[in-house]
Amino acid sequence: MNKKTISKLITVAMVLILIGLFFYVKNQNTVPECIEGDCQNGIGTLIFDDGRRYAGSFREGYYDGQGTLTIADGRQYVGSWEKDLPSGQGVQTNPDGTKYEGEWKDGNYHGHGVLTLPGGGVYEGGWFEDKPHGNGTYTHPDGRKYVGQYSKGVAEQGVLIMPDGTEKVINSL
Repeated sequence: MNKKTISKLITVAMVLILIGLFFYVKNQNTVPECIEGDCQNGIGTLIFDDGRRYAGSFREGYYDGQGTLTIADGRQYVGSWEKDLPSGQGVQTNPDGTKYEGEWKDGNYHGHGVLTLPGGGVYEGGWFEDKPHGNGTYTHPDGRKYVGQYSKGVAEQGVLIMPDGTEKVINSL
């Protein structure tokens, strides 16, 4: 697996996950109902007519603090919120098996996190605005491992380690 293949795999995974993130923004066409507690400034449970359900902390009507957003199709985010966006530590899971666990900022993967893909691939490392950035490791399901630097989603420099332990240095193009 070369640098371009690694970058393409991570890019495809990111596109799929970003498509799934649309549910974090409150849809203006749905009518929320506070079914429990205080959904303005406190702890409560809010449901929407499209099947979404948020249970957790609210401030000035926003998801703010710790909470869980669950979508009718099984997607879920559990963690910290700030003004309706994931911020701080959190875990996003999707029905297809995709899982991100780590730091968020303004609704984006940002900081350190682990992305597990449905086929078994795993990226662990730095993130910047939803893209691998800084030091990171991508482990392919067959055991190959790329360890190196990423810049805004592109593998820059690193080492490809094969399952038998042989290594190949990969430099930026």
